[in-house]
Amino acid sequence: MKLYRGNAGTTCIGPDGRPAQIIRVSNDEEERSTVSDLISRLRNQENVASRNIMILTPKAQGKSKWREGERIGGLALTWKIDHDDRTVGCATIHAFKGLESSVVILTELSEPDQNRMRQLEYVGSSRAKSQLVMLRMNKSASGC
Repeated sequence: MKLYRGNAGTTCIGPDGRPAQIIRVSNDEEERSTVSDLISRLRNQENVASRNIMILTPKAQGKSKWREGERIGGLALTWKIDHDDRTVGCATIHAFKGLESSVVILTELSEPDQNRMRQLEYVGSSRAKSQLVMLRMNKSASGC
């Protein structure tokens, strides 16, 4: 609701999920490690199928830190939206617009244009059905 800018009220028609989680990170390495640990915990301790986890970013595949085939949380990362339990999916926020995932992890949220970032965060956060985790770079670390 903090990101919603409409005049009409909203009503949740689905089951209650977890409260959104915002994690502050200091650099790319910490962001990568945090996402890896999060995915590992979701899969191994909370029994979330990896096909129900999506990493979303405002950056295109060629500009993102997330690389096809790299290992993250014990799985290979794929830029395919339809992925299986041997991989964890990654997509741009724009490519995932209109779709949903049980767990959404928003990363690389360092757009200098604050209005554009607010819109991207709203679209990305509204893709989560049950759990949303947003990783934000500390302002002193990102130069914002």
